[in-house]
Amino acid sequence: MKAYYRETVAKLVEYDLRHRTSLAHTLEVFLGSYGNKKEAAAKLFVHRNTLSRQIKKIEELLGVDLNDKEVRFRLQLGLKVRHLVL
Repeated sequence: MKAYYRETVAKLVEYDLRHRTSLAHTLEVFLGSYGNKKEAAAKLFVHRNTLSRQIKKIEELLGVDLNDKEVRFRLQLGLKVRHLVL
C-alpha cells in the first residue's frame, strides 16, 4: 500500500508540506465532486478560475490528465490509501 501511495499522490502531499499549500485536499474535493469544477469550487469556497489553476498545478506536479477517468480513480484510491499508511 505504501508503494501505491508513493506512485500516486506522495509527490503532491510532499509539495503541500514544503510549500504550505493544500493541493491534496483540493484534489480530494475535486474527485469527490466527480470532476465537477463548479461543485468543487463551491465546496472549497474558491472561484472556479482559482480551482482551475490549482487543478492545472496538480496535473503538472503529478504528470497526469485529470480528464481521464482512470487517472482520477487511481488518484482517488491513492488518497484513500494515504489515510491508511500515514
